[in-house]
Amino acid sequence: MQPPVTVVYLTRVRLPSFSPQGIQVLATAHALARAGADVYLFADRPGGGDIPGARMATGERAPEGRRDARHDSGGKGTMQPGVPPSSRSLLHSHGLTPHVRLHLSWLTTSHRTRAGLEYRARVRTALRQAVRRDSLPILFSRRVDYAAAFLRHRACFPRATRLVHEWHYVDSANALEAGRRRDAYAWARLERVVMAGADGHLAISARLGDFLSRRASLEPLRVVPNGGPEPASRQRDRAEVLARGRWPARPARVVYAGLFRRPNDLRALLEAVRHLPSSVEVVVVGGDDGRHRLREVMGMAGRMGLLIRPCLQGSLEAPASRSAGNATTGGDHASLCFAGPMTPRETRTVFEQADVGVASFEDSINMRWFACPLKILEYHAAGLALASSDHPTVRALVEDGRSGLLVPPGDGPGMARAIMRLLETPGLARDLAKEGLRRAATRTWVHRGEELLATFRTIGTLAHGSRFP
Repeated sequence: MQPPVTVVYLTRVRLPSFSPQGIQVLATAHALARAGADVYLFADRPGGGDIPGARMATGERAPEGRRDARHDSGGKGTMQPGVPPSSRSLLHSHGLTPHVRLHLSWLTTSHRTRAGLEYRARVRTALRQAVRRDSLPILFSRRVDYAAAFLRHRACFPRATRLVHEWHYVDSANALEAGRRRDAYAWARLERVVMAGADGHLAISARLGDFLSRRASLEPLRVVPNGGPEPASRQRDRAEVLARGRWPARPARVVYAGLFRRPNDLRALLEAVRHLPSSVEVVVVGGDDGRHRLREVMGMAGRMGLLIRPCLQGSLEAPASRSAGNATTGGDHASLCFAGPMTPRETRTVFEQADVGVASFEDSINMRWFACPLKILEYHAAGLALASSDHPTVRALVEDGRSGLLVPPGDGPGMARAIMRLLETPGLARDLAKEGLRRAATRTWVHRGEELLATFRTIGTLAHGSRFP
């Protein structure tokens, strides 16, 4: 009989959030719960002020009149600052269903010191409850500074706790590439502490696992890639539409989705817009929660002389408040519109109305060694034909000519040619989409949850030669 496992996330994410980190944490927590683990996730609140009353701190529905109108109305309405949604409405906005083993709640304060104390107390309580239930307590970390802080104060936590750190990148390497040498040295010290003290290590890509192995001997180290949504039957129908040898009777639509963490990632896509015909629509979805990077990317498009139109064309509806640009007429290149940040559920609706998905990345150490891009997994799951920048980490997910077309990084005209090749050759697009769907079926969040749970049980058995010391 397999031992019960309790997973406590050692990371603080602000929920709701449009960031890949928030999506990955919530989807992974839900997948672990489906796999059979009890999962505790304590989230930061979406805005300032303290939560009135204890009910909202446990993730229950807020009192009448204080609810998150956007999520409780199925994705419409406006977020009320400082008031988190119910856990049910948050999961619904991500296309997930509530699960009895997923314990999602929000901190009751946004005050930095009080929130930190409350967070540590909640983590310690969840671990102690796991030990009392004779469950294997796993502290699942994805931030080096949090993991190092736990190791410094490990004596304050139950002795049976196992720390498993998931590496998504190496902070010291990123800081060094950005020229922040002092930060790089500080991150390197924390990384050494975690590499030496954690009971287990995970990497989201094989390249990242190789990078870590060159720096230290990490045992055990296992590669567990990111997951993606399960391909839905409606999304599989796209391959049947393309099998008839023609696109739907509407303008060709190209979509890009992302956080714009590196705004220069979109430079090649914006350059490609200038080389695409006016019969093509390019829809850019996403941006950070504060829309600062969105405005930076829009400014970049304006300086390149691109025409920005509101996202109100065809069946791609967007509220006026979401429309990031002003209507402009004229021009002989593709139309460009910025849809702004969307929930995962809303983003998938946009994917269903698109024909080609674009993944554009500039060259960086992150794309050479660390990344496992969520957008590629989501494009494949949506049945989209894919055009992407060519990087070693991308090649782990995309085979050029079979599940997507790869273009040298920064090559805007090359990206335009790849997009037009897909639009002008429905048979090729159909074959690429079909292969992407096949691969997406083996790279879901469900598969990731099952693999993580098996890894946690193995680590719990290996530590000190038994389940508990």
